[in-house]
Amino acid sequence: MDTTFNSVISNKAASPSLQTVRRLDLSAFWNALERDRFGMTPVFLVLAACLGGFAAAVTVQYSLLMLCIVGLSTGLVEVMLIAVAPMRIIFWFLVAAVLIDLFVFIF
Repeated sequence: MDTTFNSVISNKAASPSLQTVRRLDLSAFWNALERDRFGMTPVFLVLAACLGGFAAAVTVQYSLLMLCIVGLSTGLVEVMLIAVAPMRIIFWFLVAAVLIDLFVFIF
């Protein structure tokens, strides 16, 4: 529905749309993370290594399989950091490693 107040200004009324869910635009986040790579690398390394070490200390008493899983997830984050992989990949590997470590701490 268009209503014209004068020949220069027109107002378009908003029609209800069925699509209300939209994706978050994370490109600015990924660009900032890639730009700050050399500042975030030590943060990621300390976070992954410390949580992985504590989780390994907890799991060594219970299960060799869980110890291998914790060691592999922590090791993959460290390998990705050393290999200078894209920060998007490193971030998701870190998220997975932290979730595995928290799973170990909770259960």
